[in-house]
Amino acid sequence: FTFAETSVLSSRSDSDANFIGPLYLATAGLFFLSALLGWYISVSSIMNTRHKRNRMIFITLFIVLMTLILASLIALFAASIFFSASFVNIPLTESQQGNLACILDQTGSCTGCDLPEGDPDRC
Repeated sequence: FTFAETSVLSSRSDSDANFIGPLYLATAGLFFLSALLGWYISVSSIMNTRHKRNRMIFITLFIVLMTLILASLIALFAASIFFSASFVNIPLTESQQGNLACILDQTGSCTGCDLPEGDPDRC
């Protein structure tokens, strides 16, 4: 993925968070597979002992898949919180914060944005 030059993510693209996107996709694939497995378990009928054994295997596989999905969702949540918190801790000077506030202000509610960039009273 490419990010804008001004994006915080462009300078942090080499971070350890590269696994989050593929993990989301893998979790979605596992969920789809477990949904198909659940559907098959619900519509299949037991005619003999072989069918019963196959159904028990599918039920066990379904439980294993749901456990994997739960573990990956917990990992995704924890990683998202961890890396989001690291983005918040970016050190900015007051003038950088003021410039950022003026750039992001869409409604004109930021006072002092009409002042020059070096002015200490800007935002």
